[in-house]
Amino acid sequence: MNIANQFRSAAYFIPRGGLGYFVGMKLAGHGLMKWDKIWASSLAARFYRYFLDLPVEDYEKEIREQFRTVLRDNPNKYKDNPETFNEKIQWLKVHDTTPLKTRLADKYLVRQWIAEQIGEQYLIPLVGGPWTSADDIDFDQLPDRFALKANHGSGFNLIVKDKSKLDIKATRRLCNSWLRVVYGCIGMEAQYFHIPRVLIAEKYMEDAADGGLTDYKIHCFAGEPRIVQVIGDRDFHTHTAHEAFFDPSWHRIGLMYHTYDDYAYDPAPSPHLKEMLDIAARLSAGFKYVRVDLYVAQDSVKFGEMTFTPAGGFGKWGGEFGAVATKLILKSAG
Repeated sequence: MNIANQFRSAAYFIPRGGLGYFVGMKLAGHGLMKWDKIWASSLAARFYRYFLDLPVEDYEKEIREQFRTVLRDNPNKYKDNPETFNEKIQWLKVHDTTPLKTRLADKYLVRQWIAEQIGEQYLIPLVGGPWTSADDIDFDQLPDRFALKANHGSGFNLIVKDKSKLDIKATRRLCNSWLRVVYGCIGMEAQYFHIPRVLIAEKYMEDAADGGLTDYKIHCFAGEPRIVQVIGDRDFHTHTAHEAFFDPSWHRIGLMYHTYDDYAYDPAPSPHLKEMLDIAARLSAGFKYVRVDLYVAQDSVKFGEMTFTPAGGFGKWGGEFGAVATKLILKSAG
């Protein structure tokens, strides 16, 4: 980053987060501190308060300022007349943020809404929580295998396959660090700002056939499922997996998202595909765009989450995604 950009960055962060937060960010940027330590530290408290107090009518001004000062090297600029999928996601952040989206982005509160819409049988059972502090978790009462999650963002999860090997003290520190983060500030994913932050423990889920768990991320436009993103062969230790994209009739389409390797073959459609498409249509009704994430575990469909701003609107899509998804979202979202 050149000197001019350094000054722009300082002019953005210091008034919002203070000099200490800005210095901490610079240290993290040079590898001298860990980013998650900065985000969960007391240095970030003032920065988060700025966004928690930010009026909705100032969201557009704020995201424009972020693109001018912080996200300058990102090609997905905020535009009044978006032309790509990522640009439209940026536009929707400002012009389509609602209290309902905040409720549905909450991995705990969304459960009641899902039960009302499609039935409790589609929920992954809770085995503990909610807790407002990791210090309140009684690990003796949890099963040997479970998934520990924070409800208010992405990446706050820990898959426990053998509780006897779990470092309880380290786990408490990790989970409490999650709770100190106000997720989504850079990039203005405002649906996350006002989620009451808690921890939950879900039943450990896996497919009976291979011990894995396949994700079906169904991209819905104006209530219509149009793209099915399949992620399987996942290894949580190496953070690897395979993925492929299909239309609702299970014809492979040439999309690629540069997170995982492409499947070298066409994975077979799930016998629950029609059920999942029906669920996605019901849950996405009334939304210009939403990705409905579902799993198939032990021969039953389970709800994962509702995602309104995939990759924050900065996804590195390849293949046909620009042509296919942009056309769909621009048509559905107006």
